[in-house]
Amino acid sequence: MIIKNSIFFVFFEILNKAVPFMLLPILTRYLTPDDYGIIASFTALISFIAIFVGLSGHGAIDSNFFRLEKSKLGIYIANVLIVLLFTTFITLLIILFFHERIESKLILSFEWQILATFVVFAQFVTLINLSLWVIEQKPLPYGIYQFLQTVTISLISITLIIGFSYDWQGQAIAMIIGTLVFSFVSLILLYKRGYFNLKIHKEYMKDFLKFGLPMIPHQLGGWLRSQGDKIIIISLLGTSATGLFAVGFQIGVIMSVLINSLTKALYPILFRYLAQNLRIEDKNKLILFSYGLFFGIIFLGIVLIFLLRLLYPYLVGSEFQDSLYLTQLIVISFIFEGLYVCVVGYLFYFKQTAKLAKMTFSISIVHIIMSFILIKYFGVIGAGYALIISGLVQFVLIWHLSNKIYPMPWFSFWRKNEI
Repeated sequence: MIIKNSIFFVFFEILNKAVPFMLLPILTRYLTPDDYGIIASFTALISFIAIFVGLSGHGAIDSNFFRLEKSKLGIYIANVLIVLLFTTFITLLIILFFHERIESKLILSFEWQILATFVVFAQFVTLINLSLWVIEQKPLPYGIYQFLQTVTISLISITLIIGFSYDWQGQAIAMIIGTLVFSFVSLILLYKRGYFNLKIHKEYMKDFLKFGLPMIPHQLGGWLRSQGDKIIIISLLGTSATGLFAVGFQIGVIMSVLINSLTKALYPILFRYLAQNLRIEDKNKLILFSYGLFFGIIFLGIVLIFLLRLLYPYLVGSEFQDSLYLTQLIVISFIFEGLYVCVVGYLFYFKQTAKLAKMTFSISIVHIIMSFILIKYFGVIGAGYALIISGLVQFVLIWHLSNKIYPMPWFSFWRKNEI
């Protein structure tokens, strides 16, 4: 079952990401690096707002999946969404007061900032629905649903950009329409599956906030590492350089797709094991499975790096060819991101999000400082160097922290008699 589900998740993740990936040869010939730079700014804003609106709601639900019976989990999910409505409202008020400053930094008008906030809430509704299918180990509905959403957004993008000569706004509008439609469908599915029971429960709200609020620094740290570079590049080098970085990142994210597919099989297994009193034999099995993921991630990364040298001229338009080396650096950084994901699950299960947040946020602050220096010295390539260095540091430190929280025989799993 483990291997079967892993294969299905890998297949659907690749299929889902293959659609926008296949559009790159087309869209990079209709859109300029400046267009991609503004799109990158819009997605960076969405990711930033998600930190404060979403509060890692799907993670809180996942951690309670095996603790609560289904009827109570439905009440928990409803209360999570109530909290998210409140955080969305607060975010809209903040934008109302600071939209001019945001526009000066991100080149996005007040209207686009408001739309980005609604997109964030909608994304989390769908994310809750999808994460439940993952924890239930149901890759088929998960994959089909995600694929349909991706195809819908992509078709709207093509229609607006090629058919009606839209620029970056065509892709942004497509993202907004597709996300809102599928979030509405997700809400209906949550109700029909028995995962939505609208009943106010203050203790569940408190539990969610206890999980989610400490995750803000952690998520902010992740945003600084994945999106903060774009803000620095826009400020120092302009939208065109940001567009090159965004395209390189979009191709490099293929590595992230493969990583997410593998770890979607790991987390349900890990959480199910940790819900029991583990024997040393069980721990050894988890360690062997984790090391298998380690080597699989590294191998896939190396293969992708070499394939890019052959395929890059066909993947992107002539204006984007200079981003090849940067893309390869981004792939290497995703290798370390994958290794990190393999070990951070222990902290999620035991709700040690405060410790995780403190460490990852500190790493991200160092990353941003390092990015600013390296981008200023090496240009846009410096962003790739910074991602690799901070990714390695994050993996090693989180691995050490997870082993302190829940000791595992990482370096002695072959000793059968170890206690």
